[in-house]
Amino acid sequence: MLETVIIPPDDPDTAFTVLQGKLRALRRDSADARIVADFTGGTKSMSAALTLAAIDGGVPLQLVTGRRADLIRVLDRSEQAVAVHTERIAAAREFERLAAGWGRYAYQEAAEGFERLRNDLKACGVLREELSRFNRAQELSQAFAAWDAFDHRKAAGCLRR
Repeated sequence: MLETVIIPPDDPDTAFTVLQGKLRALRRDSADARIVADFTGGTKSMSAALTLAAIDGGVPLQLVTGRRADLIRVLDRSEQAVAVHTERIAAAREFERLAAGWGRYAYQEAAEGFERLRNDLKACGVLREELSRFNRAQELSQAFAAWDAFDHRKAAGCLRR
């Protein structure tokens, strides 16, 4: 089923809110349906808003591309829909959310979240060098959690790594 959602072409903030709500409703009302956000066409503002709303809602992104003679348009009959990878973008957003847990002293929650995030990224084939930030955040979270639980020996061990 194809549905047109009218959004303002040059207001990414409002467009994001409308699209985020629509994607949430689709996921809620059509739990078994395959939902894909395609940002081919539209304005840059609309594409940016759809991209953010899709990442926020865990909806896969795609675009139509093909051979190009220039940067204006794809050559006729060369069009194809391709998946757009957003794992690193979603991970960066989740990293910030988990790190904010330190301000609430939610060290164990952060440690578990960073471990889950790191494992998800490894499964996606993210390079080892890219995982170092996530590894370090997990280790620090574990150290803070151990210190908070008065297990100073374990905290020191985490920090030595």
